[in-house]
Amino acid sequence: MAPHLALAAINRFQIWQRDLASGLRPSFKAIAQHKSLTSVRISQMMALARLSQPALDRLREILSKPIAANEAFSLRKLFQMARLPAEAQVPKIEKMAHRSRLRRSTKPPQCAEE
Repeated sequence: MAPHLALAAINRFQIWQRDLASGLRPSFKAIAQHKSLTSVRISQMMALARLSQPALDRLREILSKPIAANEAFSLRKLFQMARLPAEAQVPKIEKMAHRSRLRRSTKPPQCAEE
């Protein structure tokens, strides 16, 4: 089974961070050319570097489960979360996970037979 899209994005940005730190890729532009992406997209993805280590750990724990909901943990929502102060990130993740569980556990109303 393929990893959750957000989890795959987190793994990618961490590889790109290592590439930059090691000098393998000297810039966002070099990464973009290597990956056939735009520099803007690379910059956008690198915003995930602002996620705290506890937030990254919790995301990995949640997103590694096969029932992780794609809509609850979209990249757009993770970019927004990365802007939060570190101490607010894990509670936000928990809130998103809780909402996702509620959506999955709620069954549509059954029609009464006449």
